[in-house]
Amino acid sequence: FDYFQLKKMMHLVLFPLIGLSTMQLFTLVNIKFISGMGSGFVSYFYLADRVFELPLTLFSVNLGTALLPAIASSYSQKNIKALFSKSLDTLKLNLLLTIPSAIGLYFMAYPIAELLFNYGEMTIEGVTVISDILKAYSILLIIVSGLILTLENIYVNNPFGG
Repeated sequence: FDYFQLKKMMHLVLFPLIGLSTMQLFTLVNIKFISGMGSGFVSYFYLADRVFELPLTLFSVNLGTALLPAIASSYSQKNIKALFSKSLDTLKLNLLLTIPSAIGLYFMAYPIAELLFNYGEMTIEGVTVISDILKAYSILLIIVSGLILTLENIYVNNPFGG
């Protein structure tokens, strides 16, 4: 059993684990907060979160996954200038896609919630609550998407040199 390899693996996993756990902690805090708000609020947050995840996955996660090999290649070649250039280009492209998405989500929150969820037992009040949550999540969309790409860059750059 090689403790050096275990230490190296733990260092590689540390930053992504911390970054990704922030979203899980955010979700836990939301659930704890909204569980005392009354009937239906957990469902409202769940449904709004599903809508929030769509642009996040379409743009940030897929963009980071597609550009990860290029960034890793620059790192392995010790081409720091290209590494920073590609990382910056990735963040700029991410902002180019997520800022309009966030603006659209903010202003179209009610029509989106109404179109997707206004059926069955869902009331107009529920649609309104979901749209308000979507408006708050639209701001979070820009922050979380930047966090995802930053974590991928940290993972590739491996600040521990291991």
